[in-house]
Amino acid sequence: MSDDKATARKLSGTRMKEESFMRTIYVATPEHGVTVDDLKHPEFWAHVAPQFKPGDLVHVYPEDGSFWAELLVQSTSRVAAKVHVLREYELAKVDEPEDDAEFKLKFAGPHAKWRVERVSDGEVIKDGMTKDEAQAYLQSHVRAMAA
Repeated sequence: MSDDKATARKLSGTRMKEESFMRTIYVATPEHGVTVDDLKHPEFWAHVAPQFKPGDLVHVYPEDGSFWAELLVQSTSRVAAKVHVLREYELAKVDEPEDDAEFKLKFAGPHAKWRVERVSDGEVIKDGMTKDEAQAYLQSHVRAMAA
């Protein structure tokens, strides 16, 4: 009896490892205004590219909370990283209610934290505060401007 079936291929034990051994998962929090299209440019990653290796994942959640994306690092150099967008989700904007007709408090992400913005033009008056500090600063700023 002849064996017409091809020999089934098998995965070698050296070709399987724990995921944490093979890749790193990074979290990036770019500044306000960065878009998913910006992430696709290899030079966007110039300052962090040496950390990456092919197969790494990058979860991106910008300070303005406008989207969330998961990227796969495909290749790297000392000054660039080519990434592929695996998933992206546009997120609804969540603004804090205005505390005053002229100014508002807004959470600007983990780096800029709470900020006081002028409503008319979006100018940042001060940032880097806790919510309580921002509220106190706004009250004192409004009083100073009224004097």
